Amino acid sequence: MAIIEVKEWSVGYGDTEVLKDISLSVPARRISALIGPSGCGKTTLLKSMNRLLEEDIGAYSEGEIVFNGRNIADIPCHTLRRRIGIVFQTPLPFPFSVEKNMLYALNFHYSLGKEERRALIVEKLKAAGLYDEVKYRMRLAAKKLSGGQQQRLCIARSLTLDPEVILLDEPCSSLDPRSTARVEETLRRLSEDITVIIVTHNLAQARRIADYAFFLCDGRLVEAGEAARLFENPQQEETRRYLAGHIG
Repeated sequence: MAIIEVKEWSVGYGDTEVLKDISLSVPARRISALIGPSGCGKTTLLKSMNRLLEEDIGAYSEGEIVFNGRNIADIPCHTLRRRIGIVFQTPLPFPFSVEKNMLYALNFHYSLGKEERRALIVEKLKAAGLYDEVKYRMRLAAKKLSGGQQQRLCIARSLTLDPEVILLDEPCSSLDPRSTARVEETLRRLSEDITVIIVTHNLAQARRIADYAFFLCDGRLVEAGEAARLFENPQQEETRRYLAGHIG
């Protein structure tokens, strides 16, 4: 079952068309990878899905994106972004302690007692695979965590609002292999309950963790399908050439 449907979606900036008539369906509770060369529109498509694109000066769009049967244009941004969270390429913890990072959204959106907040923080840090590493360092400045820990903290922080979808833009691009493996393990575990959509240039990563893959090139959707099939037996010559040049 699709949780997000993109229908004839086009995006441009001035005279430059970035996405051209994209139509695709994102399955629920799976990991979907957006792959393709730099500048092909992957991040633009990702930002479109929770209306973050609207923050880009000069951007215009045509078409429709549907989330759980509703056009996202009809969903208030603050509501949509609680349901569809986003984690960026560079970890962006707030300049507070680990604990205050986790409390930030909770205090803004909910009225919870101290024990309820504590239990929820522990639950989400565990879901992100970070709790055992920070349980005795909750007052530590988040910026003092390692890069991989900061990225998992940002994932945990996004989970405090119980999103149905998490969007991730190159979340492992600046991480070492060990940290990358931990983030990938976190995403696989989260996808049992949450839809995960990841932009990645790392085709080996997409091959390891993705259930579905969408190959974009020059702003067009060239091919889509189950990741194992797409990587092993691509149907389009353009896909075959790209994979041949990027998978050793």
